[in-house]
Amino acid sequence: MPQPRRLVLPVLLMALALSGCLLNPAAPTQLANTPSRTGTSQPTSSSGTASASVQPDNTPEPAATPMGPLLSAWRFRPTPQDDPRGVVAHPTTGELYFTTRYGVTVLKPNGASRGYTEAKRLDGLRFAIDSPLISADGRSVFFSDWQRGVSLGLFAVDTGSRSLSKVPFDVGSPIAVDAHLGITAHAALSADGKRAYLPSGDLYVYDLETGRRIERHKLGGSAQQIVRLDSDRFLVNLTQEGDAVGTLVVFRASGQIGEVLEVPFPICAIAARPGWVVGISHVVADIFQLVELLPAADDSLEAQPAAGFILGGEKGNTQLSLALRPGKRQVAVGRPGIYPYGETKILDREVGELATAETQHVAGLTFSPDGKALYVAHSPSLVSSLEAFSLP
Repeated sequence: MPQPRRLVLPVLLMALALSGCLLNPAAPTQLANTPSRTGTSQPTSSSGTASASVQPDNTPEPAATPMGPLLSAWRFRPTPQDDPRGVVAHPTTGELYFTTRYGVTVLKPNGASRGYTEAKRLDGLRFAIDSPLISADGRSVFFSDWQRGVSLGLFAVDTGSRSLSKVPFDVGSPIAVDAHLGITAHAALSADGKRAYLPSGDLYVYDLETGRRIERHKLGGSAQQIVRLDSDRFLVNLTQEGDAVGTLVVFRASGQIGEVLEVPFPICAIAARPGWVVGISHVVADIFQLVELLPAADDSLEAQPAAGFILGGEKGNTQLSLALRPGKRQVAVGRPGIYPYGETKILDREVGELATAETQHVAGLTFSPDGKALYVAHSPSLVSSLEAFSLP
């Protein structure tokens, strides 16, 4: 295992963080002066290709401009009311798969105000506390089934027929023994959808056709989250709760482990798409930092600080939901917490904060395939909802 190398961010960034202020490294706007949310929205109710390295997409695009407070365009409340767990959007059809504590609702676009109508409700299961996971080809959406803190198995929804089936796991290698909460947004699938990579201290690999655990990898740290970079490589977040620094490593499907990278602040969440890989660092209190991550061909890793921002939420809670906006170098970040503390923000990698949506207890979020809407699974007034916010 190579010795970790530490990324040294600018001294100014460190000093500002310790003093309770933070500058956007790409734009000289003091974060403390970021406009706060104003007003309360009144929603309308409604029933990969392999690559040697992954570099940021530097295609020129018009400069981003602030959007102002995001207003709700549509809201769905499942019956019965239960805690939201997460949401994913199908990359082609735009159908939404919204998980709650007792089931999953499949929603199809209705063409009005970014709204959806219920296509199918699959009840009677308890799903893992996190977002569902969709395969790269868009054919299956995976959910973990659990009860009393013990994972009972893995289920998949066929996105064509919308039928639910149980993925076989042999009794000699149950998913509960190795993976605890099973497949969630913290896990990753292989490019062909035949393997699941589950971070739970060590990194566990399952064959989804037989249900057998086929590999177990020690990465020199506690694996917390994994995202797929290309057909062969993954990025693993080794940052544990309470760590003073962030720790990341590139992992190949062959089992090869790259050089471990340490960054000055804990990494709360990571996300990737072809050409762009990002993480969110927790600097101090409610101050966070968007960080661009640059995996090289030799599996080394570099990081560059991008926009800094303030994100309200439950004090001490750094369990963030993170999504990348299609076609733009922008992200959505959500954080749990009762209003006025819980919220979701749209960030541009250079400009910083673009907009804020009033959300509470954020459990998951996803963009529409065209990037024109953000869907947030949350619990306003302790009532589970899936809410749509239109974007310019």
